[in-house]
Amino acid sequence: MEVIITILALSIVIFIHEMGHLLAAKYSGVGVYEFSVGMGPKLLETKVKETVYSLRLFPIGGFVKLAGLDDERFLIRLIFEKSLEGTVLLLLDRDP
Repeated sequence: MEVIITILALSIVIFIHEMGHLLAAKYSGVGVYEFSVGMGPKLLETKVKETVYSLRLFPIGGFVKLAGLDDERFLIRLIFEKSLEGTVLLLLDRDP
């Protein structure tokens, strides 16, 4: 029972953490391709506008896939095209 409670508690913390990434990106006008809680194969998936929201099999993590992160000029565009407040929010909330 303790293991189940621990996994549930960690899943809630991960959800809140990833929600911070999602909200900072949306607030700053950066596109979000996918918001996912869990890792592994998808159990549930829904698409709202341009963002896919998914729940995955293993509750051991999560991720937010932001538009432009695979582009090496992402930070330059972010700094010049977004507000200073939005840029700071995204940079502080971005995983290394």
